[in-house]
Amino acid sequence: MEAYQRSLEIDRQIEKDRKVFEQRSRDPKVLILGSGDSGKTTLLKQMQILHGGGFSEKEVFRFMKLLHQSMVVNMQRLLKVSVGMKPENEAQQYLIANLSDWNLDDIHAQVMQALWDDPAVRTQLWSDVSVNNERSKLHPSMHWFFENIKSVLAPDYVPSDQDVLNLRVPTQAVSETVFDIVLQSGVPRTFRFYDVGGQRGLRKAWAPFFDDVNAVIFVTSAASYCEFLDLEEDDLQTNRMRDAMMLFQQIAENKLLANAGLVLFLNKIDLLPAKIKESPLTQHFKEFKGADTPEAYIKHFHREFFKLCPRERELFVHKTCCTDTKSMKVIIWTVLRNVISKDLQDVGVL
Repeated sequence: MEAYQRSLEIDRQIEKDRKVFEQRSRDPKVLILGSGDSGKTTLLKQMQILHGGGFSEKEVFRFMKLLHQSMVVNMQRLLKVSVGMKPENEAQQYLIANLSDWNLDDIHAQVMQALWDDPAVRTQLWSDVSVNNERSKLHPSMHWFFENIKSVLAPDYVPSDQDVLNLRVPTQAVSETVFDIVLQSGVPRTFRFYDVGGQRGLRKAWAPFFDDVNAVIFVTSAASYCEFLDLEEDDLQTNRMRDAMMLFQQIAENKLLANAGLVLFLNKIDLLPAKIKESPLTQHFKEFKGADTPEAYIKHFHREFFKLCPRERELFVHKTCCTDTKSMKVIIWTVLRNVISKDLQDVGVL
């Protein structure tokens, strides 16, 4: 009798697992791809805010630790190429330069503030030179945090949603995130989003996720036209935008993804005005003949990415700022409704 009951339990578990598998196979799958530092993970964080109930206390704490670590690493990078600092800061810099513990206190905050205010450090902010294989240029997302060192390193500081969005967290592994999203008729549908690392060494992990994908969102930074891959990519010479274009073409022509909806996010458009002043597009893309305006640059990239897409393939393009929750709410809804639903209506998922 005991063996019989045990057999029934096994059968029930098998049936339960079968139903779960069938449900998962019916859930729309969205693959988020793009080169490193394009904003893929920021898009996923935006999804968490809009459709995942925000961030848990545990997640906020983890982001705070990552922020402290990022501030130390970025300051250390600046210090390695800073010359002629104030005498009082020359001595204090060693506290940060040799720091490996990310638990920062008031003393660290005072030293970081003094170093940040030092003209010798400030002159390196927009520099992109390589000294002893170290790039000095500060990541754009870190400027706000350094400008607010005292509040960010205060004992009672709690990162806001906007802080979490602005903090860059490179993807080092494949992640699956599930969201229940209401698109029409008030009925929520389960979507599965897959975020994979965009660095060159991580791209081999993409292939297993190409099967049975309903849509691909390819994210690229419109502001990356004057940037280069770095030590993280083991490449200091390749232009980031050209790398993204090459990668996009591979995705667009991949036969395993031929039936998936293809969406391009020209991201970080908010950074274009400053980038244009820093380095015109013609310095990196000689074929560009337009005006030095964000609109002209976006139009050029739009056209160039279309050229890389097979003629028979439909491509949806959106200009985005993934840190802007209000605009992304509309864009995400539009993408899921107008692209993914087309692939799923025939099988009755939407």
